[in-house]
Amino acid sequence: MGSVKEAGELLASLNIEERTSEYWVRRIVNYVQVAYPPYISPETWRKCGVYNPHAESCMRHAGKWLIARELSQLKRAVASNLHSFGEFERAKTLRHEALDINQRIFGFESLETADTLTELAQIPHCNSAVDLLNKALNVYGTIYARPNSSLQEKLKVHKKTAIALHARAMVYSSAGLYSEAIKDYELALEMKNAIIEERRDVNITNTLNGLAKAYSHQGNFEKAEELYQTSLSRCRNPIAEADTRNHMGNMYSQCHFNKSLQQYNLALSIYEKQYNANHNLVTKPLNGMGNVYVILGK
Repeated sequence: MGSVKEAGELLASLNIEERTSEYWVRRIVNYVQVAYPPYISPETWRKCGVYNPHAESCMRHAGKWLIARELSQLKRAVASNLHSFGEFERAKTLRHEALDINQRIFGFESLETADTLTELAQIPHCNSAVDLLNKALNVYGTIYARPNSSLQEKLKVHKKTAIALHARAMVYSSAGLYSEAIKDYELALEMKNAIIEERRDVNITNTLNGLAKAYSHQGNFEKAEELYQTSLSRCRNPIAEADTRNHMGNMYSQCHFNKSLQQYNLALSIYEKQYNANHNLVTKPLNGMGNVYVILGK
């Protein structure tokens, strides 16, 4: 099967007896899931933009076979990609649909349900974000405490707990509750550091940056700068470095304008090498520089 587009077209054209149809639907949906990159990166985001409409076609046609598990997984994968493209309402709808499926087939205290709650809470301007994350954290805690959980399962839950804590810290920080945000960021950072050797996919820099941002909002620029420097030393890819430098530009824009412009320019040069000019990340340092120039009267 050559592409996700061909998978969607094949699924739409299936007209064979019920049992055989379900077999092929499962194979096609699984293929689409495998074809989707596990995370968005400069190398994959354009591909995901092409895949999304065909994957959504697969979901529409697969729904009549009620293959709930596969359908939920695909909805979550497409929602994550839509989220990265800023299509938040469509992502929100798919995540709600996935949550309904997961609660029905896995139960309310399942890893799948908790993961979907965490993903829903990360939709911008989600009024129930803290409640959703508290529910997810309670489920993670219950699963982690089960005596029959394997070490690999515990590591997985440990990582997911850190992600949920980071997400709740972001909500607190957006609401100006910086002390609460710092507590969650520090706990998330402690948990991530504990498993960084076993789980190489753990993102340390985003939590360091969030913690630094919360301290800078409290006026503790010395602590924030220290955390940003630590974040730079632990960046694993150019985008992580660009994100950190953009955050540093934001911090310095409150006190050191030349340093701010320097960091924004460094971030911009990295983003432009990784993405095209229309990508939303490219506009972040540009907007930051524009604000600094306004302050300087230029």
